[in-house]
Amino acid sequence: MALTHNSTLAKTEPAWKSVDKSRLPRNAHALMGPLDDTATWGFAHHFVVDGKTGGEHGVYVEGQMFLHREGLCTAMASQRLALSTNSDVKAHLARHGIAIGMSKKEIAELMGVSLSETYEYLEIGGENYMDDLEKALQRIKDLETRSESLETRLEEKDKKIEALTQELKEKNEQIGTLEQQVVESDARADSLNQLVEGYTAEEHFTKAGKEAIENLRAEITKIQAQVDGNDFDKELFDKQLNAFGDDLSALTAFKSSIEKRREKIFKTGSIDPDPTQNMDEGAKAKLDKYNLGRIIGAGSSNVVPIKQ
Repeated sequence: MALTHNSTLAKTEPAWKSVDKSRLPRNAHALMGPLDDTATWGFAHHFVVDGKTGGEHGVYVEGQMFLHREGLCTAMASQRLALSTNSDVKAHLARHGIAIGMSKKEIAELMGVSLSETYEYLEIGGENYMDDLEKALQRIKDLETRSESLETRLEEKDKKIEALTQELKEKNEQIGTLEQQVVESDARADSLNQLVEGYTAEEHFTKAGKEAIENLRAEITKIQAQVDGNDFDKELFDKQLNAFGDDLSALTAFKSSIEKRREKIFKTGSIDPDPTQNMDEGAKAKLDKYNLGRIIGAGSSNVVPIKQ
């Protein structure tokens, strides 16, 4: 607590002779000389509770200061005061007396002055001087407390602003990361779309080619049946045909060979020399599409092989 000058009496006070006057601060005296010269301080009339000393002169710098009734009366009745011509000191002590309920007559008797002189001392600063001073000091104390509270609140606000600024920075970094991820995802999506388009085109040609090969196999089977006549063994021939797989060149060459055999045994009206004449338009169109697909697919590394 601050060592504020006041006219407050404690509930209990120590004997005045037990108070260590050498530790009392400057404002515990009625005569207050320069701060750096304790010898110029006089007429002590206060005491300090829970005091802590410090500074160059070892006086109290912390604690709660009260007015000491016995100390005040002792200062008023001192021979030194009687000899003093310092009216400010006498007025200071007289105002304390009025503040704690002493009568003007009692004050005059203690200080050894006339009642009219006592009135003069009180008029120097007014009888309410000490009350006004105490109120002003309390007002200062209240303002200091409010100022400290405002400073604390401002510090808390600054910390919140700093935390929010850091959070905003982190959020912006997260946004930047997400935006980059979106760009990368879009790029991957474009790449996948291109692959899908490529596979779709290849699948179209592959499907058409597979259907054409199936029709080609059927035509080869038909020609072989014509060539073998009643000796045709379809199960055995299917195994032989399956050995070619989906190799169009091999199937085409095989077809050409059995067509030559058929020409040798051709009899007018008994065997049709051109098997494609028996193919429907759909089968012919599929064969054309497959041949086109092989031409286009020859330049791609992503040609999907035909699976049975």
